[in-house]
Amino acid sequence: MNRGLQEASQNAGEQLQAATDATSSKLQDLNRDATASLTNNLVDPAEQKVYVIGKHVERDVLTPDGNVLLLQGQEVTLVNAEAADRMGILDELYRATGGSLTANISRNLQAATESFSNGIGSVTHSSTAHLRRSIDSLADMAIEQARGRRVGQTVRADDGLIIAASGQIVTESLLDRAQVYGKKAELLNAVGLTLATAVRSTARDTWLENKVQLRDGASIAQENLNTFWQALKANAEKLQGRSARVIKKQRIEQALGRPVTRVILDPEDKVILNVGELITHRAVSQAEESGVLNILLSSVYTKEPEISDKELRASEYGMAALAHHGNGLN
Repeated sequence: MNRGLQEASQNAGEQLQAATDATSSKLQDLNRDATASLTNNLVDPAEQKVYVIGKHVERDVLTPDGNVLLLQGQEVTLVNAEAADRMGILDELYRATGGSLTANISRNLQAATESFSNGIGSVTHSSTAHLRRSIDSLADMAIEQARGRRVGQTVRADDGLIIAASGQIVTESLLDRAQVYGKKAELLNAVGLTLATAVRSTARDTWLENKVQLRDGASIAQENLNTFWQALKANAEKLQGRSARVIKKQRIEQALGRPVTRVILDPEDKVILNVGELITHRAVSQAEESGVLNILLSSVYTKEPEISDKELRASEYGMAALAHHGNGLN
């Protein structure tokens, strides 16, 4: 009975631990998603990417699968920023380089305050001026409808000068005079046209003329758009390939000289590196030839080792050491 109780207690403890671990993992994921969402809402991802380039990270930045993207103190390059963006950790890289979440809020609040103050002072003047410009613009557009029509009543300037006498036919020079003295609307009324009628007639003629131009222009624009997207796609694929090569080189450089956390086997189950052995150029080359380079680079021990004073002095000289070349150092 005691043994049964012990086994039951042990099973209950294991189940509780598993449930606790699962809950902790879910809470971490939720916290990570909430932090990323908050950062992206406050600071545009494009601004984050521009900010981090050239900065030095204040702590290690890990990829979602636990690999090292950047070590503390490393400078962030464009390739690093693009890689972080693709892996969904750009916000973490932004915060690791000292990015602020409140800078945009202060800047937008100040801009909104200034805009509101300026808007109150100019709204009345702007509305009046806009109405006047709209009437003048409509008259400019419609005045051509008066050409060739007979003037039904005399049109005078403000100082009494006759611009168009009753019975005259509207010519180019008469249109110019009405333009100079600002009497376009009066001239339209004098030939029996209201401003609205003249605008509709002008708009109809313009629409018929532009219809053909729009159709031809749309065809050319579509062709240009197809060409643009083809070129953009080719450039994007080229840049993506180049970025992948650079990231691979950086991962190899970060892995060299560090131990592995598991046995690295080739497809024939021959051991390339055993647990704890250092990653060398030869090991990288063999792993790449065997198609297991990604496994090797994903098994790097990234923590800084504790080295004693005795271990700081190796038992053998390196091939590039001074003593190795007979310089008299023992």
